[in-house]
Amino acid sequence: MTAPTSPRGRSLTEKLGLLRELEMFSGLTAGDIEAIGHATTMTHCRPGQVILSPDDPPDRIHILKKGKVRVYRVTPDGKQLTLDIYDRGTILGDMRMLGQDRIPEAYAEAVDAGVICTITPDELRRLIELHPLIAVNVIRHLSSRLQEAERELEAMAYQRVGQRLARKLTDLAGRFGVKSARGTLIEARLTQQE
Repeated sequence: MTAPTSPRGRSLTEKLGLLRELEMFSGLTAGDIEAIGHATTMTHCRPGQVILSPDDPPDRIHILKKGKVRVYRVTPDGKQLTLDIYDRGTILGDMRMLGQDRIPEAYAEAVDAGVICTITPDELRRLIELHPLIAVNVIRHLSSRLQEAERELEAMAYQRVGQRLARKLTDLAGRFGVKSARGTLIEARLTQQE
């Protein structure tokens, strides 16, 4: 029979398990992951919770470990314009040290229950110096986001509205789709406005 773990022990075990699943830390040893676990904070968020806003100080990097996050802007007339929905492994926040600014005037909101790992840019820089493989993994992550942005620009320039809508629905189905009796259900709750 195993001894019960304390809430703090379960929390650390959960944190380390979630860190191991992130591509950003793939290829690292269990000891490396444990050191990273002690350098980061883990926050559980509920659906609808704003985890990043333009008013937040630019001194945190958030890594989505579990759940989905919707990034949006508010238009001058108060409507929310969804920029994208991200899932596990996405890096949000102050990424100037990685050559990427935070989207100005953007908000990030939890779509469903999730877990966010938070780290300071200085701590990430220290981890990259200790574990250069993290830098390679971050480059891969940012490169894939750049490729997706380029595909979006190309679609806006060369495709009609119906084609762009079909492309976006296919993209969302590929990322968040679940097979059902009626076809593919996109498990990303969006209003018609969004």
